[in-house]
Amino acid sequence: MDPADGVVRSKMEVRLAGGLIQYVNNQGSGLPGDYRDSTVVDVTGKKYICPGLIDRHIHLSSVPGDADLTGVIPSSPTVSFMRQPFARTQMLGRGFTTCATAGARCSPSKEAIMDDVFLGPRLFIANSALSQTGGHGASARRTTAREQARCAVAANARQALGRL
Repeated sequence: MDPADGVVRSKMEVRLAGGLIQYVNNQGSGLPGDYRDSTVVDVTGKKYICPGLIDRHIHLSSVPGDADLTGVIPSSPTVSFMRQPFARTQMLGRGFTTCATAGARCSPSKEAIMDDVFLGPRLFIANSALSQTGGHGASARRTTAREQARCAVAANARQALGRL
């Protein structure tokens, strides 16, 4: 599937490396570079290759498991960590291969995915909100002085954030 043009292309060759699409070409035209050690997968028929979906706003630390919304942000990091593999597997099953997660408690998940300990989408972590007033949620880190803000940003950066 070619999302740029909005069409389904047939008889194409696709090179994947490191879980990412590297090159696409018409079948028989040849892919550039050395691919003698590549695995060939025949996807003729009713099979499709499409790029993974990107979810730009998730809360991985807010996990399912309670009957109402009061329990989706567990007070215990252990509860959150134990439930995150289920949520990550569900994301992959729905086609999301990259996610930007807002909230703390996600750096260990990101590291475990990168180290192939657990399955999960590639994570970019936004971490805790920074605010002058508390703003978005009562747990936002309040910063009133420029130096406090710098320290808060540095603390977030140490937690392996994908974006500031």
